[in-house]
Amino acid sequence: MEPVIRPALLKLNLGCGRRRLPGFLGVDNNQHAGPVDVVHDLDVLPWPFEESSVAEVVMDHVLEHLDDTIRVIQELYRICADGAAIHVMTPHFSCNWTHPGHKRAIGVGLFDHFDPRSEERYGDAMG
Repeated sequence: MEPVIRPALLKLNLGCGRRRLPGFLGVDNNQHAGPVDVVHDLDVLPWPFEESSVAEVVMDHVLEHLDDTIRVIQELYRICADGAAIHVMTPHFSCNWTHPGHKRAIGVGLFDHFDPRSEERYGDAMG
């Protein structure tokens, strides 16, 4: 039996700006911001990555700038392989909302709404 050769899964730094992470593809809508490998507006879905093609994602102070949080999370689900790591850092909703580019307030419970185990923990409160 021939071994199955799988291409290496991607590691994405989404909304990278000028911040380069070793081993990650930098994705940003501004090619002049710095070391951008893929120029793409993250508000334009779907993103230019195949289904289940990503092993790791970093979004450092990006999610709060995007138009549709739910669609972005659905897109992350689409592009990430099983077991992928997704690192999302945002300011807490209680601070730093004077930034003119912030579109959404993000709290620590956001991802509970996408976890099927949340209903067991919280019952109808997650509705």
